Amino acid sequence: MADPLRALFDSLDADGSGKIERQELEKALRALGVRADSVAMILAVDADADQRIDWREFEKSFAHLREAGRPLSPHALLATWSALGAGVHVGGDLSGSASPPAGTPLWRFALAGSLGGAASRLATAPLEKLTIVMQLSGRTGLASMRRAARDVAARDGVRGFWAGAATNALRVGAFGGAVCVGYSQALARTPADAALDAREPLWRASAGALAGLGATLATHPLDVVRTRLTAARTAPTPWRAARALMAEEGMRGLFRGLTPACLSVVPFSLYDTSKAAMTSVAAIEPSAALFAACGVVAGVSAQTCVYPLDVLRRRMQTASHADESSRTLRGALRGLLQAGGPRALFAGIVPTWLRVAPAAATSLLVRDAVLGRLSK
Repeated sequence: MADPLRALFDSLDADGSGKIERQELEKALRALGVRADSVAMILAVDADADQRIDWREFEKSFAHLREAGRPLSPHALLATWSALGAGVHVGGDLSGSASPPAGTPLWRFALAGSLGGAASRLATAPLEKLTIVMQLSGRTGLASMRRAARDVAARDGVRGFWAGAATNALRVGAFGGAVCVGYSQALARTPADAALDAREPLWRASAGALAGLGATLATHPLDVVRTRLTAARTAPTPWRAARALMAEEGMRGLFRGLTPACLSVVPFSLYDTSKAAMTSVAAIEPSAALFAACGVVAGVSAQTCVYPLDVLRRRMQTASHADESSRTLRGALRGLLQAGGPRALFAGIVPTWLRVAPAAATSLLVRDAVLGRLSK
């Protein structure tokens, strides 16, 4: 009896070379009216990184379709394949795809992503320290960044640049794992033919937003404590900072700045847009350097779009108990504009831009290294 999965592979391998190339996959997608990112689809299944899919890679990724006992069709196959290649980028706390590659257990991918995110924040902690210092002081520009660095070094020494870094690493690690699990679970509950539907991007955006909001709610107290530790002139422990805040304001204090934090949770679709433009319009061949460049472009663009919300969040999180007005979004915005004008909404954005590339690189390197170790 003929293998239906092999028959599907052969139908996609139009030139009979024994490997499915990107051009062949794109032709099949167009013929069936499926809108998907062929580059991401190839990468999701391409185990040997030769940018082509052989039978062994194909069978390993889609054998479960054969075992499910349901009729196999080109539409069903491409729907499943496009889901493997799709990823969502949420806020600034998750680098890379939020859905695991083919054959990778969800727990393993979530753990690797969490460790990668935590490592990236530890590596770029000095730039995050400068960002928060400049946000709270209303400073902008490179000269102000150098001045802020001198102030931190003079007051706290080198260790001062890592104040609150451990708490932030814990927060980002938990955030990354929560988004990965939440996104995968939310996506699993979308309509079965969502990848073939014209509303497919909306399904993915909704799943990403729900996952991001859930992760933000779960980890926001750690973000508040981290901000307090980073802004403090003394060096309290995370537990002492949390206890002091709760003694002053109760549990509510641990959720200061939650509104702008939730508003800034947006899908980073610019990554897929820039990647598609470079590979399709500019005819640039896929490569690690290309995707790294797309990630940096998307990261800088998205961070810039939501940056005013980040500034307001920090202002709200560090406002004193007596400063009632700055503890609300409207009050913080009014006070910020009165003190520094619209420019104050982008205070500290220079170190944020400088942080994007090394943070993304560290996160992806550590994630891939952990996945490699766990796969042995």
